[in-house]
Order: sequence, then C-alpha cells, then structure tokens
Amino acid sequence: MIGQHLGDPFEQDVKGTLLFDVKDKGYDVTQGARFSDTRAASTFHTDNACGCQVPDFVGLLYCQQAQQGGNSQWISAVTLHNELLEKHPNVLQTLYQSFYFDRRGEFSKGESPVSSAPVFSWNGSELTIRCLHYYILVGHQRRVRRRLTSNQEEAFNSVEAPIQQPRLRIEFSLQPGQILWTNNHWILHNRTAFEDSPAPPPEKHRRYTRLWLSR
Repeated sequence: MIGQHLGDPFEQDVKGTLLFDVKDKGYDVTQGARFSDTRAASTFHTDNACGCQVPDFVGLLYCQQAQQGGNSQWISAVTLHNELLEKHPNVLQTLYQSFYFDRRGEFSKGESPVSSAPVFSWNGSELTIRCLHYYILVGHQRRVRRRLTSNQEEAFNSVEAPIQQPRLRIEFSLQPGQILWTNNHWILHNRTAFEDSPAPPPEKHRRYTRLWLSR
C-alpha cells in the first residue's frame, strides 16, 4: 500500500512476480543468475538496467540481516556525471551511446536475450543512469561476440575510478522492519558481499522483499 502512493508495481521476472525476495538462492552470476539471487557483491548499478521497463522507484523491505556483510552503498549519478564532465569529458560522449545488456534469461520466447540502451541519458529535464557493468560485458559478448571497444573500456575505467572513492558514496545497514526507497534514475546502489549462518533455519538468512514501481 505504501508503494502504491509512489507508483504502479510491475513484474520483476518472466513469472510475473511483483514482490521479489532478494536473497542467496545458491546461484552463480557467472552461470547466468541475477545478482539479487546470490550473495555476491552486486557492484554499483541501477535495478533492471537490462530490462525493457526500468523502475522509476525501488522499494526494499529489510526482513533479515546477514551474519556478516550485506551493507548498502549509494552514489549519486548526478555527482558521478559531473565528476566525469570535469575530469574526463571525452568519455561522456561514449556513455551517452547505446550498450548491450545481457537480460539474464528474463525474456519471453522470440525476444532478444540482450537489450540496448545508453548508460547516461538526458530527456531535457532529468538525468538518468542505466548501468550494471558485468551485464554490459556479457551483453556485448553475446550480441557482437567480442569485448567492449577501447573507447568503451576507457569510459568504464573512468566510471570505476570515482565509484571506488569513499568520498562519493554513503554506506549503511538497515534493521529488520525498515523500508528503503530509492530513485532508480539517478541513484546507483551496491550491496556488499555477505555470509549467512551455515546452520538452519533458512528464515534466519539475509532477505529483502523488493518492489519495482513505475510513476
């Protein structure tokens, strides 16, 4: 009900899931899984960067903490964009061009396994970032059977450098029962790697419930 005051929920997978459990399901990103189904660090990204419909807002209800790790990190895409504009203006032209994103198997029969979109875009009033570096690497390998071009690699190297600087990001941990809302157009977020207790029960393992909203 809270989310519906911000926008309309929409499906997060081909099964039509509206409320998605973000937890370690024992999967491996290198085998085609989404980061949200693993315990690996997700790297800085926007949600559903590889999808046809990108959420305007993302809601996360924190249900259970991990035994270790799993902190949230945020970076302003506007700050990142302006940092690049000041120090590496040449790479922005590349980042405003389209990249291929691997869709992680979330597509229907007859649809392409990759999508195409720029990392940065500007509609005249709002800056939008659409990014998950690993999905882009895999997307280019699947679509054009090769790595990124030298210009594209230079652009991502220029993005990674400021992202790794603590001065540009905030890091925090939520407590069970707290809800986090984020604008998915201009906030990059990351979840650090985590470990769950090896002992049962599974309901004691780290878990978020996620909601995607279109405004």
